[in-house]
Amino acid sequence: MIKRILFLLVILPPGAFAQQVNKTPEPSSQLDTLRAQGYEALYNLDYDGARRRFTEVAQLFPDHPAGPQAIAATVWLQQLNQSWRLKASLYNNEAYSGNKE
Repeated sequence: MIKRILFLLVILPPGAFAQQVNKTPEPSSQLDTLRAQGYEALYNLDYDGARRRFTEVAQLFPDHPAGPQAIAATVWLQQLNQSWRLKASLYNNEAYSGNKE
């Protein structure tokens, strides 16, 4: 039994028993935080705020596809929203209201 314990102590690295406390956030948590903030801004129609967050993602994580994809989605949704706002006048007249009075 003692031989097994000694064997495990020799095989396992000394840091395996110590609790590691990181003061800096892990890259994946920072990525997730920025993405969540960006998508929250996007859902609230804050396109500039979303684009800032997603640009930061693209700069901090250049090899991760989330930044460029989210920037493209922001541009696409902004264009889509603006085009539908222009088309809203098509449905804002009496011909579509169903009221023939």
